Amino acid sequence: MGLFRKKPKRGNFRRSGNRSSILEVSARGGKQGSDRAHKVGALLLVLLVLGVIVWAAVSGVALAGTHLFAENERFTIQRIDAVSTGVLTPSHLREYAKVSDGMNLFAINIGNVCRNLERAPRVKKAEVRRELPDTLVIRVKERTAIARMLEGAHGMPVEVDSEGYILGLSPKASLPLIIGASERGLAPGSVIRDEKTLDALRALELSERMRRGDLLRFQSINVSKADALELVLDTGGRVLLGRDQLKWRLERLADLIETHRAMNQQIEVANLVVDKNFPTTTRAIPEANPR
Repeated sequence: MGLFRKKPKRGNFRRSGNRSSILEVSARGGKQGSDRAHKVGALLLVLLVLGVIVWAAVSGVALAGTHLFAENERFTIQRIDAVSTGVLTPSHLREYAKVSDGMNLFAINIGNVCRNLERAPRVKKAEVRRELPDTLVIRVKERTAIARMLEGAHGMPVEVDSEGYILGLSPKASLPLIIGASERGLAPGSVIRDEKTLDALRALELSERMRRGDLLRFQSINVSKADALELVLDTGGRVLLGRDQLKWRLERLADLIETHRAMNQQIEVANLVVDKNFPTTTRAIPEANPR
């Protein structure tokens, strides 16, 4: 019987070996996962520390800046150099800008000062800058009035610019008067939306820019008609002007005025709603009264 030894079963040996390999791989995987977790945690800790350092540095710089500039008496405003292109006075500009002597140049926000100024009805654009050590410079470009409107606050004449901004009560009787507008209750700061009124403003602006603009001077423009502007010339003549092709029609009106003036005549009534052969009646230019 001893001659015959029992052989080990191959299947059992392989299964035992496989289990050992799996355990070893699992152990290695667990160790690698733990290492990765430690590395990620360390990286997050480093990032957190760096964030705290950056925050502290920025806060320190801000505090230093506040101490060196915004709280430094050397930069206290002693002079406000405020200039406008129109009627606004330095005191008006200070009031609108909400700045005064004694404030710190670096404690005020330049952007806010510009916005404060540009909220004023007459201000088109504002520029503000610091001049060290103690001067604030304000430069304002005002809107230019090109007409008056009776349909303003409480029916009082108000000035309006070429973009339709209501600027305030009008002291200038020499400006052309726009009548017949549909909008009511306009006050300083309002913006006109009515297309007929905007066409009247465009006509006035174009006549100012034209090469022969000196021929086109108006007392008033009535915008109550749907398809035409009714102009009263400075000579008293009446012109019906189509609202389309405004520049071309104004050029034709200048031609008519110039042609009749050469014949010692001036327009009494003219129709420039049509596109050619403009019906026109004229009268003799009155002789100047002798002194």
